[in-house]
Amino acid sequence: MIPLRAWACALLCLSLIGCSSRTATGPRATVSGRVVVRAYVTDQTDSILDSLDYASVSGIKVRLMSDSVITDSTTTVNGVFTFTHWSAGRHIAVGCVRGFPIDSSGPLVLGSASASFPEPLVLGTHGPIRVYPNPAIGGDHVLFTVDTVRAGQVLVTTLGGTPVRTLASQDFVGGAHSILWDGTTDAGGAAPPGTYWVVLDLRIGVVPAARSASPASALDVPVPGTTAAPPPLSCTVVVK
Repeated sequence: MIPLRAWACALLCLSLIGCSSRTATGPRATVSGRVVVRAYVTDQTDSILDSLDYASVSGIKVRLMSDSVITDSTTTVNGVFTFTHWSAGRHIAVGCVRGFPIDSSGPLVLGSASASFPEPLVLGTHGPIRVYPNPAIGGDHVLFTVDTVRAGQVLVTTLGGTPVRTLASQDFVGGAHSILWDGTTDAGGAAPPGTYWVVLDLRIGVVPAARSASPASALDVPVPGTTAAPPPLSCTVVVK
């Protein structure tokens, strides 16, 4: 039978060996940046008076892309996004609304060390949609245009993407449209004071794979000398 002291000593030695075999690791390298959400202040005549920037929004989806390939994705926390997976090379950060790219950064060359994008992504009005008055006073007019008959939805969501109100879900004829949001939710209650996306989503029935994966095409940058079609998703920010 092994004496108690020898058994205790053996356990202690094994414990020390186990501890000594661990390799100390430093903090993981990260790539970070910032997102600003911008709302335009408008009066009862739809005139732009000012802009409001929100720099501490959580829940905005951001992608890290290299050569049109998504290498990582994350969401903002208090206006900051952080990536932990990438390969060496040139990358851009792309801010999204409902999964659709709205703004992209300039290219950043990444290696194995931590880095950050110097300029913030700015997400605000994108495409042919606007609201007035803003901030909302009793209700908001949502104005938008479509180029031809399109099936689509007009939605109000939180800045993080949670649905608040479906204002319309139908076939829209080509031309200008106006819809009133009375400030209520789908449940019928008043939406709490805050800042919201108003989104015109024309992607109903559209196969996503049919769109080019290149950042330029995804952001609807027209080819010089041509007229760009309206983007399949337009958005703006309303303050309530």
